[in-house]
Amino acid sequence: GFPISKTWFSIISSIMAIGALIASFFIGYIVDNWGRKQAMWLLCIPSLIGWGCIIWAESEIMFCVGRFICGISAGGWCIVVPLYTNEFSTVDLRGTLGTYFQLQISSGILYIYIVGTFVSVFWLSVSCAAIVIGYAVLLIFLPESPTFFIIKGEVEKAKSSMQWFRGRDYNIDSEIQVLKTSNDEIVSNAVPLLTAFSTPAAKKGLILGVGMMFFQQFSGVNGIIFYTATIFKESGSTLDSHYQTIIVGVVMTISTFISSWLIERFGRRVLLLYSVIFMMVPSICLSIYFYCDTHGFNTSAFGLFPVACMCLFLISFAGGFGPIPWLYLSEIYSKQIAGYACSVACLFNWLFVFLVTILFPLVSGYIGFAGSFGIFSIISLVGIFFVILLVAETKGRTLEEMQLILGGQPSSSERTASMENGDKRYNH
Repeated sequence: GFPISKTWFSIISSIMAIGALIASFFIGYIVDNWGRKQAMWLLCIPSLIGWGCIIWAESEIMFCVGRFICGISAGGWCIVVPLYTNEFSTVDLRGTLGTYFQLQISSGILYIYIVGTFVSVFWLSVSCAAIVIGYAVLLIFLPESPTFFIIKGEVEKAKSSMQWFRGRDYNIDSEIQVLKTSNDEIVSNAVPLLTAFSTPAAKKGLILGVGMMFFQQFSGVNGIIFYTATIFKESGSTLDSHYQTIIVGVVMTISTFISSWLIERFGRRVLLLYSVIFMMVPSICLSIYFYCDTHGFNTSAFGLFPVACMCLFLISFAGGFGPIPWLYLSEIYSKQIAGYACSVACLFNWLFVFLVTILFPLVSGYIGFAGSFGIFSIISLVGIFFVILLVAETKGRTLEEMQLILGGQPSSSERTASMENGDKRYNH
């Protein structure tokens, strides 16, 4: 290994987001033309090249190159994996399975924290490359998305794919017919892409998608994850830095798993609201703590206070703004613009990741952690109003219903309820 300065550490931490941002420009084309499974498999190639660069890196620049190339794969997977999951999920399991993507991210972070405690960067990187190889092998046994086959007119392959996901004894005919009907309507009603993006539903969908990604990142989560040890060191915590990061990773993983159970019981909107509220509270507490710590107040008796605040923050994040934005993207866009719209939202997500990761240590150097967490708490406060005023519930609603709701029209279920209420008033 070789020593890395604070400046290089900041660059290495943030450069991955640039690679992911670039992937957002072309992954939509690959997904729509070559298929979801093929896209996931192809993304293994840059990931392996990137890990190879990191494994044999002998300079900061080589390390950056590796992180950048790995970022291309990460950015692509963030688009195609939630889309693939959504396309084979049943309505009642869509929310639960949708949160598993964030669970994979949290589990990966925990893996790095635990294994990185006991082995060198070299062997940690080797193990990560081995995981990518295992993932590529497992992908061979997965079928392509039934939705993709329907789009390409390969109905028999779509049936075979759907049967694989549902089980041998499951009757898939009705689901296949729904997919065919939906695709036929899209083809018959197809308009130029710019026209499709100009509809009220598409415009509001883009605002929601980009807005969720903004509050997901500017709540400060990556600042906490990437600089956990630094924050604990500045707080004067007596806990070993390795154990601190492992605690953070365990808390985040367990909380994400719990959220997969809650999401279909309470819906997206409620969990988002509680999530942003309880991200704001620990941010305020951390801001006050670091203000007191840097202004001569004795904080030695509160060594575990930053740990508790960060754990509460990550529990809240993992219960809402961590997994739900990825799921939400797959639930609000019409199929004609879904690939491109998700790419736009993910592009902004990675831009926000880059900005937070590279600016957090710089801003904290000027105004301290007290100022940084104060800014995060103000942004979370704005996020509360964003959820209350703009976010529509998607639980139990079809894609067609969401298009009506986002377009300012009542959904079919709401129209039915309205008609029934009207009939009751008339009968009285």
